[in-house]
Amino acid sequence: MPSIRREVSVAGWLAAEGYPAARLVTGAEQPIVVDGHPVTFWEGLADGDTYASTGEMGTLLRRLHELEPPPFSLPPLRPFDKVTQRLKRAVISDTTRAYLSSMADQLAAEYGRLRFVLPAGHLHGDFNIGNVLRDTAGRPKIIDLDGFVTGPREWDLMQTAMYYDSFRLAHRGRVRRFRRWLRLRRPGVVGVRRPAGHSRTPHGHVAFAERRREPARR
Repeated sequence: MPSIRREVSVAGWLAAEGYPAARLVTGAEQPIVVDGHPVTFWEGLADGDTYASTGEMGTLLRRLHELEPPPFSLPPLRPFDKVTQRLKRAVISDTTRAYLSSMADQLAAEYGRLRFVLPAGHLHGDFNIGNVLRDTAGRPKIIDLDGFVTGPREWDLMQTAMYYDSFRLAHRGRVRRFRRWLRLRRPGVVGVRRPAGHSRTPHGHVAFAERRREPARR
């Protein structure tokens, strides 16, 4: 329920800011509880899923990060919490579980030593090509608003950079010049899933689009 209430609050905030995102379908209080399950109502975007280009994603991400913070608190980014929970529930051997748990502990320690260039602030938390869809007019909008958190802005670049590195698409050199990319990539390998049905991403570059506003770095 906390994540659902956060999603409703985020949707209201983005609507008030005129930011292109999924919209709740009614002004009535949400969520409602039906048979013990929280339910929310959303406007449809389009019949079928049509994804934005990564260039459009970069524009939306920069605009999102430039918004004033929301008038409510967001939890901090904890990238390994879900990894720990999933490992506990996973139907795997004890040996495999111990190995992956050890890897997750190592990565968490490495992540804790990172120092980031971009200022911390609000994040989508799961910003990837599967979460930026076009509406019936072809306009890209972000969805899945329940993962909004606060933390290093580089996190919202990580998943798209992972896809470029994994699929050897254009501009790979630019992605790999993203500072600390190799370390950010490793927890993503453990904790991030590829969007369903995707083996490729369109050409374009979200990481470079976001970093372009910053002065040149070493």
